[in-house]
Amino acid sequence: MATPTYTATQILNELRIEVIAGLGGKSLAPHADAALEAFYRPKIQKRLDDGGDWDKEKASPKLVARHLGQILAILTVGAEVTAAVAQVGANAIRADENCPAGGGGGLWCF
Repeated sequence: MATPTYTATQILNELRIEVIAGLGGKSLAPHADAALEAFYRPKIQKRLDDGGDWDKEKASPKLVARHLGQILAILTVGAEVTAAVAQVGANAIRADENCPAGGGGGLWCF
């Protein structure tokens, strides 16, 4: 059986689903979504280029993506997350202990 091959876009879409789930009914403004994608796409592509195995390592980054959504929801007063809040959340999520640097999915994380 061949190993599935993922693109950065497919992985970003999986992570986006988790972020949205974490938002608890709030939404990402288009510019906030674009800002997060621009920030994370190079990191995800680097991990793919370095031989990362998304099937084996995705549990932690997906959990961290959901946490990111929860952080964004907390920081957002209205119904829509702005790009400024998205950037603050992206910086804060780096401290999430569920995605440490190294193996176990950490290299996919933010």
